[in-house]
Amino acid sequence: CSSLIQPIRHAIEELNSQNYDFEVLMCGDGGFYDEIKKEFSSIRNVKFTGWINEEQIRAIYKISRASLVPYKNIDNYKINTPNKVVDAFANKRPIITSLKGEVERLCNSYRVGFACHSDTNLQFFDAMRLLLTDNVLNNDMRNNAYELYEEIFSFDRVYDSLAEFIINN
Repeated sequence: CSSLIQPIRHAIEELNSQNYDFEVLMCGDGGFYDEIKKEFSSIRNVKFTGWINEEQIRAIYKISRASLVPYKNIDNYKINTPNKVVDAFANKRPIITSLKGEVERLCNSYRVGFACHSDTNLQFFDAMRLLLTDNVLNNDMRNNAYELYEEIFSFDRVYDSLAEFIINN
């Protein structure tokens, strides 16, 4: 967990040192909650919400500029698209992720966010700064994210594809 959190902590500290005005909301109460909360306890603009419901999620998306997706690069996440990524796209938010594989491909092919890991040489700091400061880029990525959601992940699209698969097989 620490290897995923350190780059984000570094990015937040660097943005703070350059006087950017932003907050990071850490949502959820998963298995690493205590470790992550301790890691960020000294950073004033990192807030922890704990578990949140659907209404709270939508409210947070309305005020956010992006969604951080610092997942481990396990095989399942490399070949699939985690629900949190789809949620971000459905709510018109670009992502900043540590993932390789399918999610990175979506970022690159559809311009819906940034993959930040050793292979890309893109740091969380750079991606966060860009999405905080470049309104045109942020809006373009928001629109791209929602278009991708509608094209591939929406209920109607998934249902139609599943129905077609069942009928033809």
